[in-house]
Amino acid sequence: MSPSRVSTNSYQHVLVKGTPFERGQQHGSQASTKIHFNISKYKSLPSMPSQDIVDRYVRDYYIPAIAAEFPRGLEEMSGIAEGAKTSLEDIVMLNARYDLSRHVRNEQGPTECTSMSLVTKPADGEGGGVFVAQNWDISPWLQDNDTIIILHSIDPCSNNVSQPRSTIALTEAGQLGRSGMNSLGMAVCANSLWSSQDFFPAMNEASGKPVLPVSLSRRMILDCGNVGQALRTVSRMSRHTSNNLMIGCRSGITMDVELTPHDAFIIHPDTIDTVSGPLQLLTHANHFVSPAMLSRSDIKDGYGGGSSFYRDKRLYQRLAQSARASSGELGVKDIQHAFKDHAGLPESLCEHATSTSTSVTVACVVYDLSRLEMHVSTGNPCQGMWDTYKLDAKLEAK
Repeated sequence: MSPSRVSTNSYQHVLVKGTPFERGQQHGSQASTKIHFNISKYKSLPSMPSQDIVDRYVRDYYIPAIAAEFPRGLEEMSGIAEGAKTSLEDIVMLNARYDLSRHVRNEQGPTECTSMSLVTKPADGEGGGVFVAQNWDISPWLQDNDTIIILHSIDPCSNNVSQPRSTIALTEAGQLGRSGMNSLGMAVCANSLWSSQDFFPAMNEASGKPVLPVSLSRRMILDCGNVGQALRTVSRMSRHTSNNLMIGCRSGITMDVELTPHDAFIIHPDTIDTVSGPLQLLTHANHFVSPAMLSRSDIKDGYGGGSSFYRDKRLYQRLAQSARASSGELGVKDIQHAFKDHAGLPESLCEHATSTSTSVTVACVVYDLSRLEMHVSTGNPCQGMWDTYKLDAKLEAK
């Protein structure tokens, strides 16, 4: 289906349809130039391991685990490689770049992303909405070189009951998704985390069994038919690095999952009372906040300190203030406004580039699960360049 455009300054919309391999092939063909740029760039970054280590991780640990635990994902990545005329190993590397970049611990490296979930749906189910959103903060070269895409995938064989017919994801070209929403009304956003449990199997032969790149958890969630299945999937998946997942579904269930290689810590939203009824709000940045995790003596937060300690609180405060001022009737515009916060600039919630920036806000994305709409900014949300996409299973079935 054709997306609804709000501006012309947009990230490329890549629409794919068919089997996992066919969808990957179309993705690779449509975004070939961007994919090749991303491959070349990541291979040259000092934050990545040497090429021989990357090759070993991909060949001996990632591909066997993906084949066993997420075969549809491996089929799609094989299709991307075919369409872009590159190797499967390079596409797996792109999808594992988050995990691979943790090979060398860098406490001065960039932090990534602030996320939230909001439920304004009243108990009777009439009106209101369910939202999952985030500011995506990452290296500025991704936006500067236009290698970010909106990946809209349609599976014509799905019944849209046990498995979604379509997904839409904000991602880097060549990847299966960094955040997204499916046609059953489930969404996921993600934030980077470090923990003392993180490890690298190629450097620890005692832990040398195949493992998944934890980044694939986002797409694995979007392929699920319900939130219970999604939680089982991410809790049981093999992994060797930590990551944070903000998950929501349109029935009104939202939660945050702080994943480490061996644990999954669940955080539930706060309830805020307003004139029009209670709403549920949850925010997260790049440090662990789960009381269950923080009470453990055998696992430590690896975050080196910085803006994460206030970004999540600033977002929470701005949304809570808006809720009280509007009697709790919050919507997309209120969320967009909250993410425009510049307190602490340049390392603010809405992060702007400086001459020494290693991280900027390349997009803000708001998933409206009640209406199956994705609202995404090209660059900082304060710049006002927004696109809207809508998932419609009936139209996509044609």
